[in-house]
Amino acid sequence: MVIAVGFLLRRAVYSRVFAPKDPDNLPEETPAEAEDPDTGDRGGPSDVLTEEQLALLKPNELGKVPIIMYHAIGDTEGEWQRSRANFRADLQRFYDLGYSLIPLNDYLTGQISAPAGRAPLVLTFDDATAGQFTMIESEADGKWIPDPDSAVGMLLEFEKSHPEFGHAATFFIDFPAPFGDAKRVKENLAFLVENGMEIGNHTYNHRNLQSASPDLVVQEIGSLANKVWELCGYEPLSLALPYGGYPKSEDGLASGEWEGRTYANLGVLLVGAEPAPSPFSSKFSPLAIPRIRGSQEELDKWLGNFERYPEGRFVSDGQASKVTIREGEEGNLDPTRIEGLEVVTYTLSPTNR
Repeated sequence: MVIAVGFLLRRAVYSRVFAPKDPDNLPEETPAEAEDPDTGDRGGPSDVLTEEQLALLKPNELGKVPIIMYHAIGDTEGEWQRSRANFRADLQRFYDLGYSLIPLNDYLTGQISAPAGRAPLVLTFDDATAGQFTMIESEADGKWIPDPDSAVGMLLEFEKSHPEFGHAATFFIDFPAPFGDAKRVKENLAFLVENGMEIGNHTYNHRNLQSASPDLVVQEIGSLANKVWELCGYEPLSLALPYGGYPKSEDGLASGEWEGRTYANLGVLLVGAEPAPSPFSSKFSPLAIPRIRGSQEELDKWLGNFERYPEGRFVSDGQASKVTIREGEEGNLDPTRIEGLEVVTYTLSPTNR
């Protein structure tokens, strides 16, 4: 169907099927014809953006997505540590540049929830260090709360004055003492899950998988997944490779079974490199997803690059049921990644580019 309001819009709908992790626990199917075309799943109408909105917002859902990789958060800046002051400055910088946080799992499944006109950004934290998340007793009432100087505390506080930024984050943990607190592992993990944050797999023993056998890969990933499930009933759906060590065989990376339980990873994250492709792009590779290291040099490099070339970054149309791209870029879509989504293409007039 073609809709013309000063310039060209095209719409096409694809059916979408995602394989569930557990074949014995299949979700109920919803017929496509039962969907309400006038109701969006981001809290607003799902009709195509108007000419004025497209010219103003310039959605580009084939652009790249920054996935930031942090390790330690502490008082000082170091090679693998971001200072608290700089982390707070990062959050303000992300917000000022038009980014909103989205969960990693939403990126992996193509359910981009950033508000219209804003760019999605994913925060990831490796190694589960104390500076990322610590619970302390409140002096006011004795209740356990996130340390305001931990990454979680800073995220929650920043969101209070910047609600459209959000607080989504994924913490790639290992054992035996995530976040340096062996006594409160269950409570700490439960807090993250209950507050909309994600737990990712970093292998049980922080194992470099580069020379690991397929059996050891399954053991390390499966042991972590089983332990998290045992503690808080949560299934990690992503893996960050310790040390960036990629195994010689991909067997066991995406899925496997250990001690009677299966696991599945929707994505495998690398160490550093560059912004990640759009989840709708033909360049998207779920078993090799790049990230941007959360250092001053790398953030300046890649955020600055997007400022100089804004057409290269993902900008949301505000509607998770649609994929809005520029006319002529349809060939860059991966058909298997847009099933069940409505593709909208548009052409801006030269004065609006």
